[in-house]
Amino acid sequence: MRGSRFKAPGLRQKVRLLVRAAVPVLILAAGCFHLGGTVLLAQDEEVAIRSMFLRANQLYKENAFDDAIAEYNKILSRGQESAAIYYNLGNCYAKKGASGYALLYFEKARMRAPGDSDIKANSDFIRESLGLPQPALYGNVFARFIDRATGSLGLNMLTAVLFVVYICIIGCLILRLFVPVVRRFDGALGAALIIVMAGCGFALQRKIVYLRAGAVVIVKESQVSFEPLENATVYFTLGQGSLVEVLQKQDGWVKLRRADGRIGWTQASAIATIS
Repeated sequence: MRGSRFKAPGLRQKVRLLVRAAVPVLILAAGCFHLGGTVLLAQDEEVAIRSMFLRANQLYKENAFDDAIAEYNKILSRGQESAAIYYNLGNCYAKKGASGYALLYFEKARMRAPGDSDIKANSDFIRESLGLPQPALYGNVFARFIDRATGSLGLNMLTAVLFVVYICIIGCLILRLFVPVVRRFDGALGAALIIVMAGCGFALQRKIVYLRAGAVVIVKESQVSFEPLENATVYFTLGQGSLVEVLQKQDGWVKLRRADGRIGWTQASAIATIS
């Protein structure tokens, strides 16, 4: 019978089969080539960034602070941020006598490495020389207690603590169902975990506000008025390095709040945000 005999594939069919088999291999090879190229580019970028960082450090040692600042800013413009870069920028401005900018960059560094003793020491030294208190946002006694208690914890650490506490709460609920002994302690343990979770959540929210709205006065003295007008009555003044919370922006003016709760308007050019 005609249909029962095996028929060898023709040349055209062989070519089609060969092409179909080769396409996945070519796609895989192209993907590997692209991945390899991306890795090489990333490595080249890392080498370039490190070279710029070392060059900036050398310029700082040579007291060429303006050149060092320009070099560090080149790194930042390439999307590379770190506590070390901001810390070194703060030191450059401190050497130049620009205390407002120095504290601004120390605050940027502190938000990325909250437990770093060198950042705290240099920041405290400048604050003491200017007669400024420790940085704090507006809040009641409880809020300030939470700020102090979690001051050495960054956003990532607080988020991790919240996750661990949440897992512990879920674990306690599961154990309560299968281990009757746990029920004797679940009230006190659950209350403790909820208090810790609430405290960490509140601290996380405060730090997010600080990152979003925190700012530092970078001029020698900034007059804060009741209204965003040139001839408005001055409410109070802020010295350089003062930490404030930005509440609103309007036509070259910013509405800000001090740690003691006083609110007023000042020129936007007088401050720089931490974020």
